Amino acid sequence: MLFILCGFTYESKEVVIKEAKLKFSLPNDNWSEHHVGHKKDVVYYHYHRKGVIDHKDGHTIVPEVMIVVEPVTGSTDLTYYSITKQKPYQSLKKFKVEKVFTRDDGMLKLDYAVGNKASYVDEKNMKHTFYFIHAIKDRKGIQVILSIPSDFFETYEEELTSVIRSLEYQ
Repeated sequence: MLFILCGFTYESKEVVIKEAKLKFSLPNDNWSEHHVGHKKDVVYYHYHRKGVIDHKDGHTIVPEVMIVVEPVTGSTDLTYYSITKQKPYQSLKKFKVEKVFTRDDGMLKLDYAVGNKASYVDEKNMKHTFYFIHAIKDRKGIQVILSIPSDFFETYEEELTSVIRSLEYQ
């Protein structure tokens, strides 16, 4: 798959999350796997983009994608799962859901999934924009979280949304 960003063409890298029977594409060579972890039956995947210097304060900004796969019971409802997984976000300073999206509006290809675009302010008073997607497939709860400081969101929005649009089951 090819993506055209800012006039440059990049070949994407397909990633497979075997525990969720999920695949997606990292948009370009600036993205790589950072960490895979396990805690009991839960698997965590963490991908980082090459850092970008914030010229306001000299800090390096690192856009990221995190995927969590965990077992759920066969009777787990998507709405209940999503609300439960949103509770930690709701305690964040100035947390606000800005948009909800599903397969019906074309942003997601995944069945039985819901996505949200949201924002919050961190402990350093920096505003972040992030997407979180919750899905259930084959008794697995799947969370996909994409995050970036809001000052950089517009510049990297296409990279983040390309990851979301590429999510599909194998």
